[in-house]
Amino acid sequence: MTELTITTEKAHIWDTDIYCWKFHDPDNKYSRLSKAGIPMDAIVDAATANNDFLGLQHVHGNVALNEGLAVVGDLIIGAGSPTNYASAYIGVGDSDTAAAATQTALQAGTNKAYAAMDSTFPKRTNQTLSFKATFGAGTGSFAWKEVTVINSSTDAGANLNRKTGDWGTKGASDSYSIQVDITLS
Repeated sequence: MTELTITTEKAHIWDTDIYCWKFHDPDNKYSRLSKAGIPMDAIVDAATANNDFLGLQHVHGNVALNEGLAVVGDLIIGAGSPTNYASAYIGVGDSDTAAAATQTALQAGTNKAYAAMDSTFPKRTNQTLSFKATFGAGTGSFAWKEVTVINSSTDAGANLNRKTGDWGTKGASDSYSIQVDITLS
């Protein structure tokens, strides 16, 4: 009897990095620059010179959500009329409920906010999809515990992903710029 060996290989197709730049910004000068598409290095340099740069936080990984993957699948095969992520938003909330693929929204009850993409976003560089939004002073002022990319400015959209973590508590006079990079391979 000849033995047949079957080798299975699991493809890794989705890897995510989330970056959050934090600024003391009561006049929204840094948030305006970020929303206008000014490179983050230049904004960080200006904020550092004024002692307004509060730091950069980098978090790796997330959970791809079924509802977002269904939209992507429909776009690939031309099924139905799905809403794409060209006018995406980033949503943040204060829930630390563990991420699960079946979730369909931010899990926060009331403390959640959505921000439209900064200028030039979303964009693709090679296999990396980048989404970046800035939450100016007075917006999203609560403990940031969850992040999502969504194709709507409300819970009614399709969430592409969700990551829980601790991005700190955004003060009312602070602005946070958050970028979600999804690399497909």
